[in-house]
Amino acid sequence: MLAWVDEMAKLCKPDRVYWCDGSKAERKALTAEAVEKGILIKLNQKKLPGCYYHRSEPERRRPRRTVHVHLHREPGRGRPDE
Repeated sequence: MLAWVDEMAKLCKPDRVYWCDGSKAERKALTAEAVEKGILIKLNQKKLPGCYYHRSEPERRRPRRTVHVHLHREPGRGRPDE
C-alpha cells in the first residue's frame, strides 16, 4: 500500500498526504479545523450535540439552478422573479 500511495502522490502531486488513524483525538482535531475554516458549521449543540452542517462547494452555488419551494406557489418553479 505504501508504494501505491507514493506512486499516486507522484502522479497527482497533492499538497500533502494525510494518514488517518481513526482516533477520537484525530476526529476532534479534524472537526475543529473544518469549523475554523468554515467547511463545517456547528449546529445548536444543546439540541443536536456533535452535529454540523456541511455544504459542498458553497462558493460555487448557482442561484439560477436553485429550486425554491414556497407555500403559496407550485413547487419547482424557480425563483419568484422568474
